[in-house]
Amino acid sequence: MRNQFLTIFLFLSFTALQAQVQEGKAAMSQGSQSALFVKLENIQAKDVENQWVKYARSFDGKTDKVKRTDEYMTDDATIKDMSDNTVDIYALAKQEGPDVVFFLWFDLGGAFLDARLHGKSIGEGRRILEDFARTVRVDQMESLIKDQEGAVKKMEKELADFEKDQKDAEKAIADLEKKVKEAVKNQEAKRAEIKAGQDKLTELQQALKKVEKN
Repeated sequence: MRNQFLTIFLFLSFTALQAQVQEGKAAMSQGSQSALFVKLENIQAKDVENQWVKYARSFDGKTDKVKRTDEYMTDDATIKDMSDNTVDIYALAKQEGPDVVFFLWFDLGGAFLDARLHGKSIGEGRRILEDFARTVRVDQMESLIKDQEGAVKKMEKELADFEKDQKDAEKAIADLEKKVKEAVKNQEAKRAEIKAGQDKLTELQQALKKVEKN
């Protein structure tokens, strides 16, 4: 039941993904800087981090964890629609209860991406975060689908076992019914033999009496 609710929730939140991306100042290893962030529901920060490291490979930069922090930094990332120069991307997955708030900071070289200062580039930053969040959602849905497929296969196997049990029981009943019929038939035949034997015995006894009288 919980998985059903989670599936419905993820489907509804997936359609409203763009509205969830926000911008604001957020503390990070380079001070308080302008960031883009989004809330990802029902997920662990470690899973988001692992997915981001994979996703960041598309920027042709090197991604490592920033020492003594929970941040990941992609050095010299190539984002042509954001800057002609390489960009340093800082990422942070912050656990908040069952959810994660995921932050991205884009260091353009001397300044962090800010809607007020970089109106033409902010859209690409939003697109990247939206696309990553969508990737996370898809992974969650695929995981739920895989779990559900496993559950269905398990139920199908249980059904097959029940069907086999029924067939085995029906065969056992048929065998018993056959044995009962054979037993009834054998009893009837044996009763007929006994009657014939008793009749013969009566004849012999009567013949003995006649002999004794003579």
